Amino acid sequence: MFSDKKLFRFAVGLLYAMYFFGFWGMKWELTRPYFEMLTPLNLLFGAFFLYYFSVQKNQAFYYFMITAGCIGFFAEWIGVHTGLLFGDYSYGATLGLKLWDIPLMIAVNWWMLAYACICIVAQLGYGLIVRVLIAATLMTCMDFLIEPVAIQHDMWTWQGDTIPLSNFIGWYVVSAVIFLIGEYLPFKKQSRFAPYLLIGQVLFFVAHNLSYWI
Repeated sequence: MFSDKKLFRFAVGLLYAMYFFGFWGMKWELTRPYFEMLTPLNLLFGAFFLYYFSVQKNQAFYYFMITAGCIGFFAEWIGVHTGLLFGDYSYGATLGLKLWDIPLMIAVNWWMLAYACICIVAQLGYGLIVRVLIAATLMTCMDFLIEPVAIQHDMWTWQGDTIPLSNFIGWYVVSAVIFLIGEYLPFKKQSRFAPYLLIGQVLFFVAHNLSYWI
């Protein structure tokens, strides 16, 4: 049996291995379709261990998990079906099973990124409003890195192949609402997996974006 410390090291090591091989697998044309198919599994893995290594899993924690996922999912529903909030876009096949044209993994991804960000910002010691604004900025910066990669790998596409400014404004506003709810819920915003998850994602998406220019 793994001790808690060994399990944590295994989880972090596996996460980074998935990002490393995922990067090269997606860059090589022959293996790209197979690694794109593994994207939902990668997201589930990260979300599971972010959850597993959370310090406090009380009722408020689960309420935040459900609320963040639902707000993110229905914000995307509004975006896809009306063009409001983010702009005119549609989802491809890479993120897997869809409900109302929205991949179910989107709810997982919204919670995962929001919870990782709120865990990081909670350690800064600022006041509530400042924490919300910083967390929303962090989320929007993550979306800025994700967008070009997502388009290249059929996660979603934008009308006219142009990412509108409204997308980033929408991400900031929706994120701020989620973080404001999270700040008022009484649970410890702490998971030791959170910084490793965000660092891994930043490295993965930065490497992809740089590779488009090389």
